[in-house]
Amino acid sequence: MRNLLAAVIETRGDVERLKAQLEEAEQRKDQAEQTLIEAMESQGLKTVDYEDLGRATLGKPRVYASCKKENQERLFIYLEDECGRPDLIKRTVFPASLSSFASERMEAGEPLPEFIHMFLKPSLIIKK
Repeated sequence: MRNLLAAVIETRGDVERLKAQLEEAEQRKDQAEQTLIEAMESQGLKTVDYEDLGRATLGKPRVYASCKKENQERLFIYLEDECGRPDLIKRTVFPASLSSFASERMEAGEPLPEFIHMFLKPSLIIKK
């Protein structure tokens, strides 16, 4: 068992190190992309092409929109009544929230309806 526990602890450490390396690499990639975009824009270039590297083309900027939770009802009214776009409105229950709810019901000894499916995944707590 000692060797198995050591393997779990070692691989958890590996995962954390790799996550940190991935995050750092993604930041470097984002910075390199932004630097290239700025250089191309400053020179008025839409495309750069290098036979040995490849081609980079400035695309249409992506739009990222959001709405604060306190304005959500106003957003729904706007989309549905003013824009005729009720198809954009989604009611959802996130999996983590449903899992938490199911856990609460189980701990309280209350049943779940048959349309809510769940399973129990064994977990391991390791303390040093």
